[in-house]
Amino acid sequence: MRPSEEDGIYVQTNKTKTVWEGGWLYNMSPRSTIKWFTVANSLGIYSKGFNADSTPSNYSGNLSGKGIGMFGVTYFINKKWNTRLWEQYIDNIFNVWMLQAEYKNNSARKNFFAGVRFIGENAINDGGNPDPQKTYMAKGSGSFIVSTRAGLQFHNWETSLNYSRITKQGRFLSPREWGIEPLYTFMYRERNEGAGDVHAFMWKLKNTTLKTKLVSEIAAGYYNLPDVKNYALNKYVMPSYGQFNFDAKYIFSKSLKGFDAEFLYVFKKCFGEDYSNGKYLINKVNLSHFSFIINYKFAQ
Repeated sequence: MRPSEEDGIYVQTNKTKTVWEGGWLYNMSPRSTIKWFTVANSLGIYSKGFNADSTPSNYSGNLSGKGIGMFGVTYFINKKWNTRLWEQYIDNIFNVWMLQAEYKNNSARKNFFAGVRFIGENAINDGGNPDPQKTYMAKGSGSFIVSTRAGLQFHNWETSLNYSRITKQGRFLSPREWGIEPLYTFMYRERNEGAGDVHAFMWKLKNTTLKTKLVSEIAAGYYNLPDVKNYALNKYVMPSYGQFNFDAKYIFSKSLKGFDAEFLYVFKKCFGEDYSNGKYLINKVNLSHFSFIINYKFAQ
């Protein structure tokens, strides 16, 4: 249950309207692990999927790179608007940039909020290895994504509609070992990482009660992915699917301060062609998943 940890140098400066941040990371301890790896060797610890030519990806332990360079600037235009520019350079493997704009009207009763993110990425040199069978991102490849949201906050409730489009340009790649993907349509227990030509739709409803001690959330989404045999745009041969999540978390206080208990239920339904082949279904879709989690966070 441990989140990802990073080893490096990171600096952030806060001013009235502008936040500058950046740094260099050279070691990673991926989520749910207890070991440290170089940035390049941290890729491939989990499922690696397939290359665009349908052969199994073989980049684990075969990538080279010195680390991750990051730079970001957030500008608060006024009390309602902010913009953000983010750059992430993974040495010798690939580069990612993001441009974001968000709005919130900050009303006393009802808050309307909206956001849009433009994300682009491209391979650097040979994408980590000159051998196409051992590279993380094929030479000359890249992807482009637009992710949007619009929602409303009122009393203890928050609801939003979210949409993401990953274009046909290429597969969106974001190491699963490092954390969640930066899309408004992200849902727990699934990702669209590894796919291109995706239309993703998601609705969310969140409630906070008992003086912020109990947080419950339901979410439903439909994710239209390329055919499972289209390896060039479907790295993990995942069929189109619908997903429903129910999540409830209680945050303890007083003598139990630091503890929280969480229950998560996930249901996933296949909506794509499965060719009557279990490898496209088993542990992927047409399933229910239950999690009960107790966490303890040490005081900082």
